[in-house]
Amino acid sequence: MREMRSGRKLRVFVPLALLLAGAVAVATEGEEPGRDDREMAHVLVHEWGVMTYGLECSAQLLSRPEYPLPIEDEPVVTRAPVVHFYGPEFTGDFRVETSEGGGRIFDTHPCPSYTSPDQTAVEWRDIICNYNISREMIRDDLQLGPVPDTGDHYWPMHLWREAECMVITDGAASFEEKFLYYEVALPALPLSTPLVHTRGGGALTFGFESELLVFDLDETGQTVVMHVEDASALEGTFPARWEGAAVEGETDVLDVLYEWSRDEMEIEEINELWRTWSGYLMSGMDYGRTGGTAVVLYRLPAETVEEICSIELITEEGYPVEYSRFMLAAMTIRSPGL
Repeated sequence: MREMRSGRKLRVFVPLALLLAGAVAVATEGEEPGRDDREMAHVLVHEWGVMTYGLECSAQLLSRPEYPLPIEDEPVVTRAPVVHFYGPEFTGDFRVETSEGGGRIFDTHPCPSYTSPDQTAVEWRDIICNYNISREMIRDDLQLGPVPDTGDHYWPMHLWREAECMVITDGAASFEEKFLYYEVALPALPLSTPLVHTRGGGALTFGFESELLVFDLDETGQTVVMHVEDASALEGTFPARWEGAAVEGETDVLDVLYEWSRDEMEIEEINELWRTWSGYLMSGMDYGRTGGTAVVLYRLPAETVEEICSIELITEEGYPVEYSRFMLAAMTIRSPGL
């Protein structure tokens, strides 16, 4: 699996290099590409995040786990799905809009140009995206220091600046960043969410084929990770036992996440996600989780992601846009035991 991961990284750089060159030539074999044969370069929008819900069936779309600490105690609020841009340099507008189910966008960074009165939509207008990293951003990263391991520390923004993506500024030069983020609170789970449990965590119901990563926290605070390749094997009423293969260490967890995101996300982006969530998943007691609970991690289907919210980028240059939205669900349940 690790050899496959290394090979994938080499392959990913090829299309990005072509995009930076400005165009991809499309021609039939043996012919020189002409002006009419060329395809306009695409802008790639990559987004990752996690929808959390648990014993009380509340739901939020985040990029980092919640703390037991109040928000006011954090020097920088850095929460919600992270968005990166790749491709040819452009100027454009980026919009996020929740579905008709009543989701509310209650946190953003950097500050958007527009927020709807009901907080169901935000826009970053006239953003300028290129690869010019300033000395100020580098200095900011150095001042933030090392990445913390537990929830009682700040979350440094440089954790989400590791991808080789574009730098984002606005026309007024009021911000400079390598990502955008937003946060959505949901009044209820989206109707098409395929993996649900009864209030109180008494049963699991499945309506899809999926793999799961299960992070089981025993009463002593030790975490045991299981990889379940067939979610239907767990369907039914607890008590029951997990049926899957034990996962040894964070490297093997990352291998599963790399495979889930194959051909859609950069390795650096999955590393960002894992470094953000690994403390909560692997050392849950430090984040307020209690012994005897488990977090079931799986990938949300595309239709469920769109049911939560939509994203749209329109460039002044008229570039085609391709979206890759890698959203996971982290469901907290009472553990059935190992």
